[in-house]
Amino acid sequence: MALTSHTKGGEMGKQLVIDAYRGNKTDKVPWVPYVGVHGAFLLGERADHYLQDADLLARGVLHAAERYKADGIPLCFDLQVEAIAMGCEARWSEENPPAITTHPLADQSLKEAELKIPTANDGRWPMLVEAGKKVKAEIGDVALLGIFCGPITLGAHLRGVKLFTDIYKNPDMAREIIDFAGQVGAESARIYAKIGCDVIAIVDPVASLVKPQAFREFITPACQPALKVIHDAGLLSSYWS
Repeated sequence: MALTSHTKGGEMGKQLVIDAYRGNKTDKVPWVPYVGVHGAFLLGERADHYLQDADLLARGVLHAAERYKADGIPLCFDLQVEAIAMGCEARWSEENPPAITTHPLADQSLKEAELKIPTANDGRWPMLVEAGKKVKAEIGDVALLGIFCGPITLGAHLRGVKLFTDIYKNPDMAREIIDFAGQVGAESARIYAKIGCDVIAIVDPVASLVKPQAFREFITPACQPALKVIHDAGLLSSYWS
């Protein structure tokens, strides 16, 4: 059974989120709980199982949206999806998202590592696409958010802590890695657009660790390919750091 709006009067759930993102005046503040592996907790499942099973993920998202009377909700809050799809190893947890443990660019260049931009057929993307279709079929008047790893956060997954010194000592290498990560993000945005997400968000927590000047020089340009994909699809974009 599809979910129904929990908004009493005025704007309805999905439209409330859309209007807020567009900067329009709304009757109330939309409620978008950033449910990640908490969805697994609600189902009594382990996080590592939840993040690798389309049926569990869809059930967790739908259950959380209903339980918390959400106006919008993310499909999956896991910033390791892209890195794992490119061969980074990860330590899985019963209660948290996976943690990246290896960095293919730590001692290799992009050319040497021969990294490829993952598609909807790589890594866990097929599972996410399947889960997204299940959620879209049932979620009703609730905005669905697609979340992907931002360029400097993904760059740090690929390069490790060396990326931070690269920004100052080897800016050409840092730029190459972060720009590549931005291209990966554009493909992630394209996948979420095809799933039918209403809002697609670049989530880049590592960005909070660099100076504003470095943000403008490295991160802002790297976000542009994904933003173009999102806006060309007629969808709303967001940036979280």
